[in-house]
Amino acid sequence: MMDFKVKVEDLPSYEIGFERGEESGFHRGIERGAEQERIALTKSLLNLGVDVEVIKKATGFDDKKIEEIKKEISKNYKK
Repeated sequence: MMDFKVKVEDLPSYEIGFERGEESGFHRGIERGAEQERIALTKSLLNLGVDVEVIKKATGFDDKKIEEIKKEISKNYKK
């Protein structure tokens, strides 16, 4: 009886799947980073007293998202 052991890493589809997953994760990371930058910009602009309409144009956020960020800022100041 021959004992064949095949490692998943040796299968061609593993490498393709790994590359796709790595690329997908990379793109999600970029998107999350961009979102975090927009949130940081919004916080800075709010702290400077910039008008919400200007912030909406600068960040692309809607009123609801800006209100969420305002609440987050308020929570941090209360700590």
